[in-house]
Amino acid sequence: MLGQLARKAAARFLPSFKQKRFLVDDPNAIIRDDNLSPMSSFPGPLRLPAGRNAMGQFIIPVGSTVQVSRVQIKNGRVWVFAAKPENEQAYGWTSPLNFRGRFYNETLSLAKAPPPMAIATDFEKKTVVDKEALLRDQDKGFRSTEKVIPRGSLVLVLRKEPSATYEYVRVAEVVEGKVIEKQMEGWTAVSNMQEGWADIYGPHAAWRYGNYLGQIGLANIVGTGGEVKQVAEHTLEAYLSLVRAAANDNILISLNSGFRPYGKQAELKRTVTGSIVAAPGWSNHQHGQAFDLRSWRAGKKEDNIDYQWLEKNATRYGFVRTVESEGWHWEYRPDDAERLRKAGLYGTWMEAAAEGQGMEANGGC
Repeated sequence: MLGQLARKAAARFLPSFKQKRFLVDDPNAIIRDDNLSPMSSFPGPLRLPAGRNAMGQFIIPVGSTVQVSRVQIKNGRVWVFAAKPENEQAYGWTSPLNFRGRFYNETLSLAKAPPPMAIATDFEKKTVVDKEALLRDQDKGFRSTEKVIPRGSLVLVLRKEPSATYEYVRVAEVVEGKVIEKQMEGWTAVSNMQEGWADIYGPHAAWRYGNYLGQIGLANIVGTGGEVKQVAEHTLEAYLSLVRAAANDNILISLNSGFRPYGKQAELKRTVTGSIVAAPGWSNHQHGQAFDLRSWRAGKKEDNIDYQWLEKNATRYGFVRTVESEGWHWEYRPDDAERLRKAGLYGTWMEAAAEGQGMEANGGC
């Protein structure tokens, strides 16, 4: 039911740029062709008031109002097809960073949670989700053999024992739609597995406290720098409510990082130095709870009116700070936000106060 409600709520926002108008405020809003190369000429007679920059490239003049009919994504960045709203005459492709508001937080699409792999087999299918899925010897009272089925393995259930505590499984893999059975097999605990086959390290896999939770739907939105970012579909409405309220107060909030798949978290852990990065599987970004926000104005948070706005208002929309040293790290925790707000704590991170309000430990960055 929760997932169904989340999808219905998210659908109202997708895609959000349709029927909107955007103001060009960059003096170098270069018009590009379908390959995103600068336009050197227009096909047919030019009836649009296009300008030129110092290099002779066509640009959309500052102050122009445009509509966006479609988008394309190249190397993770968003490009938009702009046209005059009055007669829908097309300018061409341009960067949305040329628009006032930079196209931040516009929703592009919804990627629904993938269903279990629908591959026909003669046996029940399960996925190993425990990191210590030991193989056991039935003749020795299911004593451990010290061998472990790798986490994330797809297995076929060949036999079951009467107590339903252990099952005899064989590891398999899917190659070009065909099931290939492997040599590893044996008895293992039922608790080590989940029903069905799933990619627990894939782009939709949610993790928390080192445990695989399942597959979740994701919304693709425009983040800081015009890059595509993702948020969990069940948090989308709350996040958009937050940034819209900020925009109504002339505060521009954008998203540096939202949902992170397992591989991205592993990459950050391996490559980022000088900061605290959670181990893969342990970050609250991996189940959609954490949001790294960027306000438009830089500077210390004490002098930053955008941060001050968040500090005062974020809890109204279910967001709280959970990392003392990271003013940009906010999490969607509506129950905690309500308790903290009633206690007069708002968005300020205070360990003692948070513990006093029953907040659980932070799941890392």
